[in-house]
Amino acid sequence: MRPIVEARPGQVGRFIRFIFVGLGNTVFGYAMFVALFWATGSETLAVIGANILGVLFNSVTTGKLVFGQNGGARFIPFCLGYVFVLVLNLALLKLATWYSIPPLWAQAVLLPVMAVTSFLINDLIVFKVR
Repeated sequence: MRPIVEARPGQVGRFIRFIFVGLGNTVFGYAMFVALFWATGSETLAVIGANILGVLFNSVTTGKLVFGQNGGARFIPFCLGYVFVLVLNLALLKLATWYSIPPLWAQAVLLPVMAVTSFLINDLIVFKVR
């Protein structure tokens, strides 16, 4: 029996590297979110600021360590992918806080969703093996 979705060559290895690099990126991003939330009291400003800092940090770690490519020509598509992740993150965070879930807990729960979304965008679009 053939699987519904098959991994492309190297995709499993990239995903495993992405998970490990992503753990570091996630710790960095969440630390920036917490610091900015405490500094501003605004989950919106905290998400936006953490995403800006995260894109700069992640473009180096993800591009080089996961996909074996330097930023260069991929930086703009990488940033656009993160804009999509940012908009999705803000929408889901607003929804969660509307249901009275505290922003720090809501963002912690959203981390895996944002990580998987980010991997798929990077693997299938930004750093796509041609």
